[in-house]
Amino acid sequence: MTDTTETPIAVSRILHPSDYHVQHPNVYFPDTAREGYFLPAKARRNLSRPPDEYYSLPRLGPHSGLLFNVLHAGTSHWEYGDRYTRVRSSGFAIELVTHGRGELRVGRYKRYILRPGDVFILHPDERHSYRACSRSPFQKMYVTLAIDSPMHRAILAATPLWEQSYLPLPPPGAGRAQALIERVIAIVRAGGADAALQASLTVCELITLLLQEVHTHSEAPSLDPRLHAVMTHAIDHLHERLSMTDLAKVAGVSAGHLNRLFMKDVGMRAHEWLLKLRMRYASELLHKTHLPIHHIAEQVGYDNAYTFSRAFKHVAGMAPVTYRRRVWQAR
Repeated sequence: MTDTTETPIAVSRILHPSDYHVQHPNVYFPDTAREGYFLPAKARRNLSRPPDEYYSLPRLGPHSGLLFNVLHAGTSHWEYGDRYTRVRSSGFAIELVTHGRGELRVGRYKRYILRPGDVFILHPDERHSYRACSRSPFQKMYVTLAIDSPMHRAILAATPLWEQSYLPLPPPGAGRAQALIERVIAIVRAGGADAALQASLTVCELITLLLQEVHTHSEAPSLDPRLHAVMTHAIDHLHERLSMTDLAKVAGVSAGHLNRLFMKDVGMRAHEWLLKLRMRYASELLHKTHLPIHHIAEQVGYDNAYTFSRAFKHVAGMAPVTYRRRVWQAR
């Protein structure tokens, strides 16, 4: 195999061990969806499910004096496979999962699995999509805030929530967050002369709670240093034939122990992670370069194009040439 010392796209610029999309790698597919649309699942609809709730308040002027301007609040119930996509969001939404399981994708690289008690935040000017991926209904409640006023935008932008997309809450925190969102929904539903003020005050409590959880979450243990070393080594030597024994030596543990570390922190075995990482980088080369398939195979540690193509199809569901044609057509 050719020992490739340079790559057409700097590996460290695409892959970094601290990034979620490296710790949980998936083949990159460009998002070509239109601005904000709902795609219902093909599955048969459950006609007995509770109806969605959607309530709104009048949009206030920039000098309303309220720290937070609540636009919408409500609940929604999703069937398996339902999906919503926005290329560019216009509001700031705080959403809490109450039942089932979903998936959130932010931009091109970030992907989160959503479970009950998880908060996900949808930011303005952001590409995102989310979908239901459990057979039981995926249910959530939400509050949407206006950010068209410079003051409202500045207040939110000054908090870590402006950069936070996903925040798993412990049961006590999730219970408090749910109670606060339910209170906002009740206020907006009832309306009244002071509804905007009461909703703003309750959202202030909610954001304070979330900021406390962000602080706690940021102090939680980071990725195991041994895994960080393994990931860094794999990225730096992605063009080589790395064995699990090689990676275990980098971590200073046995191959079996390395697998247990990967399962605990990443949710997959070490060889599965390495395969997905190789294909994740290969997808970038297929999308952003004109390199022949056999050169890409060498860049990601394969002796020949045939073996690489089989591995890529196993992960991506299509051959490299098919993938390249599709992503180029989507440009």
